[in-house]
Amino acid sequence: MRPYFIKLASALSATKQHIKLEWMVGELCNTAQSLLFDQERAKLNFPTTFDRILLSNIPDYTGGSLFVSLYILPLLKCNGHSSVRFNALFNNGMFKDYADYSKMYTLLPNLESQVSFLGMSFQSGDVKQYKQLSRWTSVKLPLPSSSLATQDDVIHWLTQMFFLFALPPEETIDEQYLRAYFPLNMLSFMELIRRLVTVGYPPHWFSTLLA
Repeated sequence: MRPYFIKLASALSATKQHIKLEWMVGELCNTAQSLLFDQERAKLNFPTTFDRILLSNIPDYTGGSLFVSLYILPLLKCNGHSSVRFNALFNNGMFKDYADYSKMYTLLPNLESQVSFLGMSFQSGDVKQYKQLSRWTSVKLPLPSSSLATQDDVIHWLTQMFFLFALPPEETIDEQYLRAYFPLNMLSFMELIRRLVTVGYPPHWFSTLLA
């Protein structure tokens, strides 16, 4: 490891004033939103969007790919190559692939639906390889109307998600002690609706549901 750190130190010394380190302490959902909406950050010349975001296995605790789509994807730059990476450590043995993994958190049947509903695109990764980080990107938003789901399909899915948020299942622990957490609450349900509007769905579609 020593040669790696020597090269890293040499590279950092060459960049000097171009490198900024920032420590933030707090709950991750709130921290992510403060990065996006805090007007003071721009005045201090701190970034609000990023090329790469590494989460390790934080989604194990925070709601999996649903948490990532609601709170992390909006922090990516819209440049076509920005991505977020994470892996599953607590529960990778519960799933055959990342489509199966994402279905548990989003209730969407496949990864293609995740693009049209959440604007989140799976690029690579094997959920069985716990040391391997999966890579996810945000598609260009808003989506064209031809790529959106129908109003009936969206309302049906949102109704399912409402009950998932309002009455989350108890912590799931199987015979191999693999765990799945569902910590997101009704505030995150409102974030989900905001995400749908960002993806390109008309806001008035949700007025009946929220009335």
